[in-house]
Amino acid sequence: MQLNQYTKEFKTNFSLAWPVIVGQVGHLLIGMADDMMVGHLIKPNTLAATSLAATSLGNSLIFIAMSIGIGFSFAITPLIAEADGEKNHQKGRLYFNHSMVMMLVLGIFLVTAMLFMTPLLEHLRQDPDVVILAKPYFKIVAISILPMLLFQGLKQFSDGLSKTKFAMQVTLITLVLNVVLNYILITGWSFFPEMGIVGAAVGTLISRLVMVALMFFNIKSRKIFQNYLQPLKLSEFNKSIFQKISKLGVPSSLQMLFEVGIFTASIILAGMIGKFPQAANQIAIKLAATTFMISIGI
Repeated sequence: MQLNQYTKEFKTNFSLAWPVIVGQVGHLLIGMADDMMVGHLIKPNTLAATSLAATSLGNSLIFIAMSIGIGFSFAITPLIAEADGEKNHQKGRLYFNHSMVMMLVLGIFLVTAMLFMTPLLEHLRQDPDVVILAKPYFKIVAISILPMLLFQGLKQFSDGLSKTKFAMQVTLITLVLNVVLNYILITGWSFFPEMGIVGAAVGTLISRLVMVALMFFNIKSRKIFQNYLQPLKLSEFNKSIFQKISKLGVPSSLQMLFEVGIFTASIILAGMIGKFPQAANQIAIKLAATTFMISIGI
């Protein structure tokens, strides 16, 4: 087989992949912005290291929940693409609505599970000062899982129709918003009080709420999506469609869980050594994860 038979599709594939890559890296950069700004804006340096270790500990469990939801959402794209390839808008509408219901239910379940798991932070043999700071951060960021997963569902739907730039644009806007909110809320500005690590958590929550709202209105305003957006009647919900989505989503979800679980274990193990190794480990993992996100985007 000649080389040009392989390469002729590269341009099309790249045009679809690069916005997804930028979007995936953008998600990572939102977390990195939290880490960098917590490390630089909180004084003195000892408190900054403790705060960075606390965000690392809090996010370690959050990443597990998010990996389950994000992995499950990967089932949406091929199903929507299948319906689009068949020019079957009704089928795509059914897949989209069933998928979003499942993402909503999964998001509520994961948020609830994370909030109930808050006391677990005290039993992971971590530095007590780190745990004290991590608990309020963890609770607020846990709530942000729900809007994050709803955004992810809308993103995968859009990707399934080969409209990959919309999610990228929203992610980059949200990244800028998150940096601004962090600066205001971590150190305090005007009538906003200094909130420290909690300010970073509030900034993340607000950013993710804005993210899902922007993505929804972006999709709502585009003609290409209109045939898929009509809400379903109760009688149109079908058990077999839920099962089909689950058969694709659950294995993908478990794969993501196992991959992220390794990183999570390293964060907790580093925390058993001390807060400074944990803070350093957080920085190293975030930098290494950048390459991982590029491959996920492709």
